[in-house]
Formats: sequence, structure tokens, C-alpha cells
Amino acid sequence: MPTRTGAGDGRRPGLCGQFLGQCAVQNRCGQCHNATSPAQMPNFARSDDVNLAYAQANTVVNLQQPSTSLIVTKVSGGHNAGLPTPMPAARS
Repeated sequence: MPTRTGAGDGRRPGLCGQFLGQCAVQNRCGQCHNATSPAQMPNFARSDDVNLAYAQANTVVNLQQPSTSLIVTKVSGGHNAGLPTPMPAARS
């Protein structure tokens, strides 16, 4: 589970529990998009520092139009992190 550095400062509500909590695990995005190995960029699923994960997540997320976010379109297009079907974020 991600270290909650900065999680209580009010600037990142829900990131740990919703997005990062689901992505940082080794059988999902965290397998590649982490801080260590292979540390594939963007490393939004890093588990060492929520602030760095948040900064990287902002490079692939469009908060104004979530359905157009790179992370959603990538998963919708078949990049399913080893899962048989797209993750829930891509289906909503």
C-alpha cells in the first residue's frame, strides 16, 4: 500500500483510496508504472511518495473531461495491465 506522505494535507482527497490504491498494486499499473523497476514513465503508480505519484498522475488525467484522459483512453484501447477486461475507470 502507498505511503501516505502528504495525504492528510487536504490537497489530494481520494487519491490514495481511489486512484492510487487501485493502481499501485503489482497486478495492475504498479507492475510497470512504479518508482523502482522498470519505472516506466509516467510512474503514477509509485508507492513511495503520494505527492510524486500525484504529480505524475496529473500528466495523464484530464479532470475537466475524465473520459478524454490519456489514462482512460489507453486502458479503453486495450492496455489493461494484465487484466482480461478494461479496468472500471475506462468503462465509466
